[in-house]
Amino acid sequence: MNMYEDTSSASRLLALVSQSCSSDVNMDHLISYIVANEVPMLDNEISNNVEENNVDLLEYDHEIEHEDPGPHILTLLIQCTLSMLRTTNFILLWRLAMIINYTRVRANPGTVVLWRKKAAEEQGKEMFKSVFWAFAPSIQAFKHCRPVISVDGTHLYGKYKGTLLVAVAVDGDNKIMPVAFAVVEKESIDDWTWFMACIREKVCPRRKLCVVSDRHIGLKHAMMSDGWAPPDGFHRYCLRHMASNFQNKFKDKHLKNAIHKAALENQICKFNERMDAIGTINEKARQWWESVPLEKWALCHDEGKRYGITTTNLSVSFNNVLKGARSLPITALVQLTFYRLNKYFDERRSSCERMLCDGQNWTGIVNQKLSHNAENANRHHVETFDHQKGIFSVKTGHRSCPGHVYKGGHTHLVNLKEKSCSCQKWQLYGIPCSHVLAACEFRNIDFEPYVKPWYKVSTMEKVYTPKFHPILDKLRIKLR
Repeated sequence: MNMYEDTSSASRLLALVSQSCSSDVNMDHLISYIVANEVPMLDNEISNNVEENNVDLLEYDHEIEHEDPGPHILTLLIQCTLSMLRTTNFILLWRLAMIINYTRVRANPGTVVLWRKKAAEEQGKEMFKSVFWAFAPSIQAFKHCRPVISVDGTHLYGKYKGTLLVAVAVDGDNKIMPVAFAVVEKESIDDWTWFMACIREKVCPRRKLCVVSDRHIGLKHAMMSDGWAPPDGFHRYCLRHMASNFQNKFKDKHLKNAIHKAALENQICKFNERMDAIGTINEKARQWWESVPLEKWALCHDEGKRYGITTTNLSVSFNNVLKGARSLPITALVQLTFYRLNKYFDERRSSCERMLCDGQNWTGIVNQKLSHNAENANRHHVETFDHQKGIFSVKTGHRSCPGHVYKGGHTHLVNLKEKSCSCQKWQLYGIPCSHVLAACEFRNIDFEPYVKPWYKVSTMEKVYTPKFHPILDKLRIKLR
């Protein structure tokens, strides 16, 4: 049977593409029309169209990134059509995804999509292995977020198996801001290393980037690869995952809770006191935790790399948002991430505009923290030791506290020039503690320059300034 005489969707698609070679049809319109009108009907016809076509489907590399492939897209469409006539649905998914990828990249320049292929059972053929994508607005937005990402993986189920990898950042108001995604075969050393390399090379080349994750062996290896070793990158563990592993081994919730409190202490002296107390109860439990480098899980040893983000709850929460889509084909999953992020950006862009109109300088969560610290600062007593260097002694006032008769009476050293306080909260979170605010008030110094810029509403507005552009899904076109 002559393919051009066939009435199947695949043949109509091939004829449509072939005719376009001698027409002046707008390429964007052509691709959008094909994706909207012809491709959806192909899936039901694949099993009935398995005749052989003597065409080399892999003459050249089909990798598409943000560069415009120009006239080669015609060849790609023709080859895609032929492959639909002779391959399985899984390879069809790869070809179809490449077309949709092209339309997305054209509509949103700067978007990154990277593919990996593997050898198929049929000699000389290749098939889908994994795909990485990061939308242009997210890449631009992350430049104005804290240099911390949370990464996690979740299994896909249904017809198409695999694992979805997600990298999530946070804005100045602690709202999740997904940065990058990938669908891979499993959470292997190879797949995690590839995913983290894609992030480093295509999404975030900035140095001193902190990655919070579980202790998966694949991630451990990935974080030892080029571009991630200190000082370029820092690896921190999810405290929740570590506590869960500890509970599975020691079966002691009280010890687990005690360790959790120790891990969240911001002062080394208080951390040591809690660990000593745990050691008197169960020395093996203490040794289990201390066998892991302290900077990986203890906040007071973190040196401010993780900005107080102690778990992977960020990426887990976004995975939960995608829970209902994990049984969908990859193309549908990509679409869901696209429209979900667009919703985040649109809503938060409007929110930032309202806050700026109201004269709000800091994000909501930081406003609350500064107000709380300012209230405590009113009870502190300040002594100046070096005005030029900004060195102060701050003694905290006594106050009642649940479970205690009084709390306070401690003396802390504040150094404005080095941006440090002996309580370490300022260094760990990037927000002036009550001791710093007291010193600033005492000497009539503006505290605002001592707040990290990530927490400003004006900075958060820059996060959501980039816009997603709609993708045309149905157009009428006329061919000669």
